[in-house]
Amino acid sequence: MAANLVSQILQAIKPEMTSRIASALGIKASDVQEALAGSVPAILAVLVGVVSKPDGARRLIEAATQLSSTGAVNSLGAGNAQAVGDKGLGVLSSLLGGSSLDGLTSAIARYSGLGQGNVSTLIGLVAPFVMNGIRQEAGGLDAAKITNLLVSQKDSIAAALPSGLSSSEVLAGLRSAGSGAAQQAGRTAQGAAGQVRSNMNWVTWAIPLILIAGGLWYFLGRERAAPPPPAPAETTAPAPAPAPAPTTTADPTTQATSAIDTLKAALEGITDSESAKAALPKLQDADGQLGALGNLLATLSPDQKKALAAAIMAALPALNPLFDKVLAIPGVADIAKPVIDGLRAKLDQLSKA
Repeated sequence: MAANLVSQILQAIKPEMTSRIASALGIKASDVQEALAGSVPAILAVLVGVVSKPDGARRLIEAATQLSSTGAVNSLGAGNAQAVGDKGLGVLSSLLGGSSLDGLTSAIARYSGLGQGNVSTLIGLVAPFVMNGIRQEAGGLDAAKITNLLVSQKDSIAAALPSGLSSSEVLAGLRSAGSGAAQQAGRTAQGAAGQVRSNMNWVTWAIPLILIAGGLWYFLGRERAAPPPPAPAETTAPAPAPAPAPTTTADPTTQATSAIDTLKAALEGITDSESAKAALPKLQDADGQLGALGNLLATLSPDQKKALAAAIMAALPALNPLFDKVLAIPGVADIAKPVIDGLRAKLDQLSKA
């Protein structure tokens, strides 16, 4: 049986690291220890929900790759605590979504009694330890291994959650874990039972049905023996017109324009790290829209692909300077770079459609 993941991660955060975090945040080491005891299982509970969704394991691997080292946290000091915490928080925000991360932060703040700002920074500092613990316990960044690890640990994660953190924001991931497999197993069992019942019922109704069919054959056969009436003259009816081919009302170029407008507005509103955090949900929304268009490329006509590529190419001269401007703002790159890199990759794909 795999070791307890919560314990493994908490043991990796040494006492001296707890003291550094406390000093950087300006709070007591005992408060940090209490917050860590709730934060680690709470983050893992939410990640269980992530890998239970389609493509969730791949997204978790991308996040773990960005936070593969705890070196920055190990060299933590008062001067770099905010920047290091913001990087971890930005990666988690891209993975979980802004609203889910806000719910997690609020739940931990209520449990620990710490301020929302301190809790946000703490979560960002703990994230590399959580990702590194998952990677080590799973034996690498393999989607199947990570999914199996987190789902198999959901009971121990739930047991490690303090009572003050048993909230809907945290428990939602644990409730969703394995539900798909359980439902599939239930459907399989029901199908097998239904097949058995069907086989048994067949004998019950087959004999009466045969008798009824024999009686109908006897009487209908006697009626067919009489001379048939003259057949009416045949008329040739026109063949029905073929049904029109299904069409889609969704215009990929319009969708791309909408996503680009959302993206421009979000980028233009970023002036510092706080506005970058506020803009993340809009950036992620645009990223999702462009990703959906990329998935539709194979179904588009040549004309649609050409129009879509032209719309993207026309937008790039305005977008690329905005990307560079945002990433050059102090403290913003660690927050926005992961999602901006994804946006640039999707735009490049669509411009070559």
